[in-house]
Amino acid sequence: MRGPSTTVVQADRGHHHDAGIAPAIHQTAAFASASDAELSAAATELRGERFYTRYGNPNHAQVAEVVADLEGAEVGLVTASGMAALATCVLALVEAGDHVVGQLATYGGTAALMQQLLPRLGITYTQVDQTDVAAFEAAMTPRTKLVLLESPSNPLLKVTDLEAVAALASARAL
Repeated sequence: MRGPSTTVVQADRGHHHDAGIAPAIHQTAAFASASDAELSAAATELRGERFYTRYGNPNHAQVAEVVADLEGAEVGLVTASGMAALATCVLALVEAGDHVVGQLATYGGTAALMQQLLPRLGITYTQVDQTDVAAFEAAMTPRTKLVLLESPSNPLLKVTDLEAVAALASARAL
């Protein structure tokens, strides 16, 4: 079994297809295609890595591959920001009629997601003091599908007992 250091150095060996020892850095927004058919395929491919950098880039794919390998996951995803990653996860896990339990002291973008976006999608939320495990339990309903927290919190550095909250959520099969 290889360790994380070896994984970081070797996980992407099959990903880059040029002759360089280190993979090239792709500082481009758009990529050339050899034919109309190749351009059409790149434009319709889900998250194509060689069409337009906003949708993917060989470097993004490389990083996602290495992180997935490090985490033991099937696939990874690189986003432009932590907020983009958080919103992607939340919106993939909840739908209209669901309930989310979140924390009071949180990053402003996360608070906006809970307070402004989720209600527009028919998703209710309850915010709790993240230092009080009992508050999480009290806020959970049969419709709760997600517990959203960060520890330590941003910007107040409040700490949540992650093991205790995870145990509560697991017991409820969230």
